[in-house]
Amino acid sequence: MEILEHVRNIFERRLDQEECLVVYDPAGRYRPAAEALDADHRTVIYGDEGTIEGREKAMEAWLEIGKSSPGEKQLLIYLPTEKPSLGDDADLDDPYIPFIAGGGLFPSSDAENYMALCIAAKENHEEQIRSLFEEKDEPSLDAIEAIDQGASYPQLQTVLSVESNREILRSLLSPTENQKQNLEENDVWKTDCQTFAKQVLGYGLNKPDTWEEVQSELARYTLFSEFVFDLPQDEALPASLEDVPRADASCRRLVRNVCDDLRESRRHEEVYRRLAREVADDLSLGHQTREIDDFGELDTFAFEERAFLQRFVEAMQEEDREEARYIIEGRHRSIWADSEGSDWILAERLLDLSEAIDEAAEALEDTGSKTSDLVDFYTDVSRHVDTLHRSMEQTIQEAHWETGILDPLVQEARKKYRAFADDLQTAFTQSVESEGWPPTGMLRQTQVFDATAGEDFAERGLRVAYVMVDSFRYELAAQFAQRFSDDQETSIQPAAGHMPSTTRVGMAALLPEADGKLRLETKRQKIVPTLGQGDVVRPEDRIDYLQQKHGDRCAMVGLNDLMTQGSDCLDDTVQLLVVKTREIDTAGEAMGDGVQRVIGEAQETYFRAVNVLSTLDFDRIHFVTDHGFLLLSEQEPGDSVSKPVGDWTVQKERCLMGAGGSNEDTLTFPTGELGTQASFDQIAVPKTLGAFRMGSTYMHSGLSLQESIVPVLTINLKDEGEQSEAEITVQLSYRGGRSGYVTTRRPMIEIEAQKENMFGPDGIEFRLEARSENEMVGGAASSSHVDPSTRLVSIDFNDSLSAVAKVPLDMTEDFRGEFEVVAIDPITQVRHDAIPLQTDYLE
Repeated sequence: MEILEHVRNIFERRLDQEECLVVYDPAGRYRPAAEALDADHRTVIYGDEGTIEGREKAMEAWLEIGKSSPGEKQLLIYLPTEKPSLGDDADLDDPYIPFIAGGGLFPSSDAENYMALCIAAKENHEEQIRSLFEEKDEPSLDAIEAIDQGASYPQLQTVLSVESNREILRSLLSPTENQKQNLEENDVWKTDCQTFAKQVLGYGLNKPDTWEEVQSELARYTLFSEFVFDLPQDEALPASLEDVPRADASCRRLVRNVCDDLRESRRHEEVYRRLAREVADDLSLGHQTREIDDFGELDTFAFEERAFLQRFVEAMQEEDREEARYIIEGRHRSIWADSEGSDWILAERLLDLSEAIDEAAEALEDTGSKTSDLVDFYTDVSRHVDTLHRSMEQTIQEAHWETGILDPLVQEARKKYRAFADDLQTAFTQSVESEGWPPTGMLRQTQVFDATAGEDFAERGLRVAYVMVDSFRYELAAQFAQRFSDDQETSIQPAAGHMPSTTRVGMAALLPEADGKLRLETKRQKIVPTLGQGDVVRPEDRIDYLQQKHGDRCAMVGLNDLMTQGSDCLDDTVQLLVVKTREIDTAGEAMGDGVQRVIGEAQETYFRAVNVLSTLDFDRIHFVTDHGFLLLSEQEPGDSVSKPVGDWTVQKERCLMGAGGSNEDTLTFPTGELGTQASFDQIAVPKTLGAFRMGSTYMHSGLSLQESIVPVLTINLKDEGEQSEAEITVQLSYRGGRSGYVTTRRPMIEIEAQKENMFGPDGIEFRLEARSENEMVGGAASSSHVDPSTRLVSIDFNDSLSAVAKVPLDMTEDFRGEFEVVAIDPITQVRHDAIPLQTDYLE
């Protein structure tokens, strides 16, 4: 490729990203590249035509960019002068500094100096170029261009329409449709192809009949060469593979670059996978290298994953979490990690869970012994451990319990989780034994309706959906709440579940005026909740009770009916809609350790239900539940809890009701100490996470934080004018869109701020961050809109209702993958807006 063409391409790429680019070129080499970019949508200013006039023209073009949509206008300022020393007083004399602050600068790094540009454009001749620069500080462009005038495979270059050795080899391995057609329609390239292989790769290519034969042979040579190059010095290549042709060290960079190109491009990656599998099978590499423990850092072939996985296992067993995390992050960039099963997903789950348990166990030591302290600890800290444990078990389930090389880590993680859960349970039962239940001052389950739906519906006149989910434990609801955007304001608070933590009791506790009036009777060895003059056992009893209180403006519908029938399943007069659903509890009772998959599917349904209710003109949704649950990896021999002596009228897995004593494994409470009014005198529960009746890893009815802390999740579907304090809205975009791929570590984020009226604030400040899995992976880079001391983005309206700004992000060097760009209020931490992006760096 010609150097000026390469420079022009850089200018175009930078302008697409930054819209304004200031080029300093004291030697005057790159002016033709700038002139070639003059176009209707692009203004090119030449600084040598007069400083004042040039700056005025540049300012006019700059203002036009501000008024235009992202990408619609561009400005290139070409200056045949030395680049100023930014940050020093010298830059104050340069009239174009403001354009650099709001746009881009060339050259901006060592990768854009003269020699680096020449090498990048003529990468086949790096040694010759470096020699020229050693002979003369700055050889002319003509001298550099003359280096490759003697190409010895012109027919091959013409057929493929490429120039460099890297492009030729990549095209032979993974041609475009046009290249493939050209290769198939004529034979003129075949002799040149043998010449290319000999001169560039040092390989005697067989005389080809078809391009597929060339592809197969070059793939074997190229990929096997990279594999050998990557082997550590202390890992010897098996004798059986010593005679397989491979390149010498002079081709290392070319081979690596081509393989990286194929692996890292979405267009080439499937071809690469196919070729790599074929090469590995042809050479029986997986079998031949079975004695090798370390394959290096690259992932040429899929079978190498076993070595990385083994290294991960060893790091975890040695408690070297930093090394384990490093290996995991490397696999995120692997072409094989996603396509070769769920081993790496499980590995990451194991690492996340192990780290979370360590942090939570340390925090538990510093937590107070009061019940309220432990409730706060659960809702703030340890519920994350439960989420990660559930995710790990779900991954194992999805892999059909085939954990393979990771099995020792799985068993260790299960033991570690159980030990932590047991410690937490011991602290909790001791506090309840001392203080009783529920904690003083905590919202009780029997108060939930009156404090939420009852107040909204009866007193405020809102149209409310009251979604009664069976077995929606707190950690599930907290995870579910995180999925909502700022357009749907959410809040979650814990409530103390009514004892015993069973469906009948919990559902009755969620009804109006249940606080102080809910009473439990026993009939035919079953619990029968009563409110007022009647039993409230079935869903029909609950809606009858509600309608007695609030009339026919109340209605009940099953979640499935709501999803399939929408408005057809309720009248327009309905102001309070009770939605019932029990798929989680049904699955838990039926399949135990298979409930994880159902949980995921159920949450998807709940999420869609929110959208359905939004379309039905509801103002607010309250997700509530009857009880939580324990979800253990397995029941251990010591989990069988002996029943204390007594007359236990009702016997559940983790709860006995009646009258009797205690033993070393149980706690027996007078019903009043647990806030329960009942016809029986006492409730007995296990001290541990064990059960009176074995057989399931999914359990409830007992007294644990997981069973007894229930969520109250509220979702506002509409803004209430008198409550809305937001006078400014912020919308983010990237290249004019609300999602996309970033190809540079300094992506330019477009920001549009609007205020409701001219009496609103003069401006707005917020943090602009890139986040991945709640970790910051980028922040606002230096810009005219970024306060250098606070790093806050500041946008002024300047007597207008709207303002547009562009702010570059400075992405973390080693981050790759999906992330969110978020604009956050620095005081309230409320998100103004967020957009999802993904890295696709051009490297």
